[in-house]
Amino acid sequence: MVQTRPQPSDIDTLANASFSALLIALSRPGQIQTLPTAVEARIIAALLDRECHVACADPRLLPQVM
Repeated sequence: MVQTRPQPSDIDTLANASFSALLIALSRPGQIQTLPTAVEARIIAALLDRECHVACADPRLLPQVM
């Protein structure tokens, strides 16, 4: 029996690329990394998943966090 692997969506791919860039930037200070898109929502999506609880003081980011 052949099992198929789920294919990541475009949003998943962007979140994975953002997470990877953040991880490398934090673990190798001084080495510049480029995020796939310069949007705060992509960083939020890369760092948070459905199992996290968050608080947000910025009303502009609140819809993206929730």
